[in-house]
Amino acid sequence: MKELPKWRKSKVLGALCQMLRLIKDRLEEIPTLAGSQPRSDYVDEEISADTYPKLIHHSDQTKSSPAFKAVKEATPCEKNRLNVRITYGDGDAEIMAQTYKDLTRCHNPHTFALEIFQAGCVVSPYVDQRAFVFDANTRLPDIKSLTLSRYDWNYTRRSWNDRFLVRQPRPSVELWRESMDWTKLEDLDIDLPPKIFLDAMKDQLTGLQSLAFRPQWGFWGDEETLCGFDSETQKLRNAYVSFIAELPPLRNLSISGTGELLEMEPMLLKHGHTLRSLAIHEFENDCAYQTGNRTWRRPTIAVEELGHLHSMAPNLDSLSLDLHREHGNWPTEELNVLSTFDNLIDLTVHFSLEDPTRMTHANHCFSLSSPCLLPEMMEPRLELGAARLMFRNLRQQQRSKRLRHLRLIAGDYARREGGGLRFAAYEPNEPVMYRCRIENNGTDFCMGPTGFSNSRTEDFFGAEPYDA
Repeated sequence: MKELPKWRKSKVLGALCQMLRLIKDRLEEIPTLAGSQPRSDYVDEEISADTYPKLIHHSDQTKSSPAFKAVKEATPCEKNRLNVRITYGDGDAEIMAQTYKDLTRCHNPHTFALEIFQAGCVVSPYVDQRAFVFDANTRLPDIKSLTLSRYDWNYTRRSWNDRFLVRQPRPSVELWRESMDWTKLEDLDIDLPPKIFLDAMKDQLTGLQSLAFRPQWGFWGDEETLCGFDSETQKLRNAYVSFIAELPPLRNLSISGTGELLEMEPMLLKHGHTLRSLAIHEFENDCAYQTGNRTWRRPTIAVEELGHLHSMAPNLDSLSLDLHREHGNWPTEELNVLSTFDNLIDLTVHFSLEDPTRMTHANHCFSLSSPCLLPEMMEPRLELGAARLMFRNLRQQQRSKRLRHLRLIAGDYARREGGGLRFAAYEPNEPVMYRCRIENNGTDFCMGPTGFSNSRTEDFFGAEPYDA
């Protein structure tokens, strides 16, 4: 059996959970199988715990319990924001209904964020409901900023038995579209939506200024790249391009997790001159595991495409992207082109951490069936000295000298791994990030896992020299 990283083991465990659910469906004594109740964490960082306490909804808490009443009676939009984080086994209609009720009670919620993900393989009598059941007589308030993760836009009707039957004949996305004025939405941040969302929201987002399409949330709340390369998946990617190109001119655009680079020309023709922030990012090795091709490389923007981006989006002050590099070299040509972006203030560059063409045995292996192999580290490695030299060279070559912040990342740094019963069969290579900035006194400062360096210290961390 091939060893997979822990964010891929969720596929196997997810299938086991599906099997348990099928067994559960065929048992008559459903109440006896309840493992644990869902948990709902209502989080508002600006509201004190006394005013809006965090709810841990355990199996012994009912509607009459003090904890449940605390959420029910709280005013979740006191600070014009409602952040809800729900973790559960098979879903929970009651918790979603409470969230929907709280949202409808908000008079002016500038921000609504909802995260839904699996916390474990739970067998319970609850409906797998990751969507609202809309009341035809109730309108949702106007929202300016909306963040959703693993919301089920296709949700129509699910039932456990007659007692839990939910009647909602139309998809959730259509009912949400009709229940809220989407023209007031300015900021939309969601994991990659299905085609039904794109069709339903066409011509609805006339006031949108910022859009983020993120990797889809998997069974455990981990992030999954869209690695399909068949005609249907390509149609979905093309639908993303058409959807984005038909939006009003955007100021901020972030696209990640699509598996292939989306066609940039149509999107830049519409948004290029208004864009101030652009992020295009893919995880390093996702599709190599799904396709079985260890030499697969994530798509990156070439030198010519960077020049084209510069001409079509000249006002960018924030840019985040992946750069291709070969073993033994830094992408100096691409970095030189980035120095010509005169309005750039904030830059994030993702490098490859590993070289998939060179494999080695893991030092720490927990597999009993086969040896653990992992890719060797890409050389030269990203270290403090190299990071500081790149920052200095970019600053020196940029005519405007506006660049003040640089983040250099090797590997899938700070990636969501989600919960669940997963583990790594070996100790993987560790992603790193270095941050560089210009201090108020004009000196440069860089810091990362190996320490820090500024104009008053020497580069003694042993990094390979970087030549511009």
